[in-house]
Amino acid sequence: MTVVIDLTKEAKEEKVLKPIEFTMFISNNGSLNVPEKKPHEYKNIELAFRIYQEGLALMFAYNDDKSLGNFYLGHFNDGVV
Repeated sequence: MTVVIDLTKEAKEEKVLKPIEFTMFISNNGSLNVPEKKPHEYKNIELAFRIYQEGLALMFAYNDDKSLGNFYLGHFNDGVV
């Protein structure tokens, strides 16, 4: 296979991706609390609304059982953990 390199193009800088951040945990009664878990502790994080409240995203995080998931407010950023 032939490799073609274009020396006339400027090198692209690799962007450091900004990870997801949880800022508030939404409890079952609707109160906001400090999150006890970090995004990396979940297998799945779903973005429900990118801008939900005051610039914060609404996310739903869960592991194997979706019925045991939790809602968080925070920054979805680049969508990586």
